[in-house]
Amino acid sequence: MLLPALSGITLSRDNIGQLGRQFDLPRGFGSRETMLLNLLRVQSKITLDINNRISSRTNLWLKDIVPSRTGTTTL
Repeated sequence: MLLPALSGITLSRDNIGQLGRQFDLPRGFGSRETMLLNLLRVQSKITLDINNRISSRTNLWLKDIVPSRTGTTTL
């Protein structure tokens, strides 16, 4: 994305800044490469946190609805 000759698109510093603002992510400063890398790192940490929260809530929900196998009798 940062090498237009290879990717066919161009991301300017302004484009990267707009992406950061659009998703309320800090974009940092520096070269385009640094800005994009910072943006992607922050986004991946946020995504991981969201996935962990969803997983935790799903596990709690499953604990409540799936009967426990302890204490059951066999025929």
